[in-house]
Amino acid sequence: MSTNETNPIAQLNAFINGAKAKGIAHLVDEGETHTGETVEIHGKRLKNFGSCGYMSLEFDPRILEGGIDAIRRYGTQFSTSRVFLSNPLYPQLEDMLEKIFRRPALLAPTTTLAHLAALPTLVSPDDVVLLDQQVHSSVQMTSKILVANGVKVEIVSHSNIARIERKIQAYKDTKKKIWYLGDGVYSMYGDCAPVGDLEELLNTYEQFHVYLDDAHGMSCYGANGKGYVLDKLPFHERLFLITGLAKGFGTGGGVITTPTQELKQLIRNCGGPQLFSGPMQPPILGAAVASAKIHLADDFGELQMELQDRIEYCNKTFENQPLPLLSSANSPIRFLGVGSTENAQAIVKHLMDNGFWLNVAQFPAVAPHHAGLRFMLNRKIKKADLDAFVEAIRKAVYLVIGKDEETLSQIWKSFSKDYRYSLIQG
Repeated sequence: MSTNETNPIAQLNAFINGAKAKGIAHLVDEGETHTGETVEIHGKRLKNFGSCGYMSLEFDPRILEGGIDAIRRYGTQFSTSRVFLSNPLYPQLEDMLEKIFRRPALLAPTTTLAHLAALPTLVSPDDVVLLDQQVHSSVQMTSKILVANGVKVEIVSHSNIARIERKIQAYKDTKKKIWYLGDGVYSMYGDCAPVGDLEELLNTYEQFHVYLDDAHGMSCYGANGKGYVLDKLPFHERLFLITGLAKGFGTGGGVITTPTQELKQLIRNCGGPQLFSGPMQPPILGAAVASAKIHLADDFGELQMELQDRIEYCNKTFENQPLPLLSSANSPIRFLGVGSTENAQAIVKHLMDNGFWLNVAQFPAVAPHHAGLRFMLNRKIKKADLDAFVEAIRKAVYLVIGKDEETLSQIWKSFSKDYRYSLIQG
């Protein structure tokens, strides 16, 4: 019989229950309304630094009206498989998304269901999959289906181009296709995929295929908000881009983009969730159509500049702070390395007690001894609130960890190392 020390489910259950007992997990926003700027927890109003609504579009009146209008016209659900019949908002939205991405686009109810539809359809037992160790859990979960289908899956160290190329060379004579699965913007540390280097590999090796989840890059980057990946690499015949509409886009749903219409149709015909999962609900479709119109407008870049202004201000504010800010300089996801899960939880609890809500990044999302503070920026965060937040973090760090320079220096060093960790292998 497995003990709690060796049983991963027992370990995970213990970690989450520990966070719950400390009042930092499985919470509910108690407010009668929600505006995004604050949340109400335990009867206290907290500044919200825990939302992935980077563009603050979920409260845009045009998007709200789009959802309301769709309810009036089509009701709360359109409960028919798309194999037989689609709500008219579906083709309208997909046409608009294809204008944003400049490539074929297929909707899915969620990003996870998009992966479950696309990967088992595209990847065959004659292929090999190189799984980035920090790729999103939804991709890692889907990779288990690939293994069950007879596909060889290997984990490669995070964004390590040299290691990826060595694997390509090792498999190019025995495998039909070589797939690399990663993220555009990584959800924990906020770092970005080495898209330029991946493009070089695509141009060098005909068997190499790249499949990236850019849910956290959607709307924040690129013309019309097409995302981080397509901003760096607008088109390649062996690039597959999956993204989400439930973060910066401000609505809900997932999107599969493909190099050709034929591949889009293949996934629609054969991707399991495309056949058997329920469709997106009319209010979400209506809201997404309204958001797509905003993205396609000439002034959308001005909204992106507002977000970038907050990111740049955050970077300056965190200079010379006691903990390492690990995120990419232009990412709205911020990660402060702490080290131990216990210290990270204690700092988050202290910040909540002092009026700020954010996420603790802990196992299993990160390695057990590489926990940290994960918070997100959006274009409506006030700079004065950010100043107060940074000062509160400094005080919490000194209270929980202390001011000892050697201890703080060790935290910096621990996060500077390339460590191997993934949700699959640990």
